[in-house]
Amino acid sequence: PFFEAEYAGDLITHLTPTLEFFRQANPDVKFLLLVPHATYFRNFVWKDELQAAVDAGITVVNWGGLFDDLINKRITVPGGTQQYFFATFVISKDKDDGHHQNLLGGYITAMMTYCAITGESAVGQPYGFADDTSLHPSFNMDQFKKDCYILEPFTNFVDIYRSETEMLGLQTLADRYILK
Repeated sequence: PFFEAEYAGDLITHLTPTLEFFRQANPDVKFLLLVPHATYFRNFVWKDELQAAVDAGITVVNWGGLFDDLINKRITVPGGTQQYFFATFVISKDKDDGHHQNLLGGYITAMMTYCAITGESAVGQPYGFADDTSLHPSFNMDQFKKDCYILEPFTNFVDIYRSETEMLGLQTLADRYILK
């Protein structure tokens, strides 16, 4: 909700009571602010607010920038051969559904958040669980793609997920973006 227009220009004022509440309980608490693709895509209108968040001791995890830079071909995946586009990370099942991250987009967001919290490198983080049917025998990534990619029938996220080279390249990029 902090990215709604009513908070524009005053994010820290709205966050300060929450920050102080948790800092009183634990002075070593970490705060993260995740920047989604939709926010970044809107020409990064929150740039000043995000700098204020950093100045207040909040770690900004800009996974939206990573997605946007890949989609708009400003960067490439080291060692990768796949093309990256909107449907690589996002799904819209029908015209009323809106847009949501697919499994690859969700993984990258969670991985970058985890690494920002722990300080661990994204390189080498596990990802095979997304295609592991032992967690739920009826889950199948290929079927998920067929069932959910109706409006935009083409996506390559399954191929990327199953490629060690592509995933290593994405993890390498995630480390770079976390350092930013």
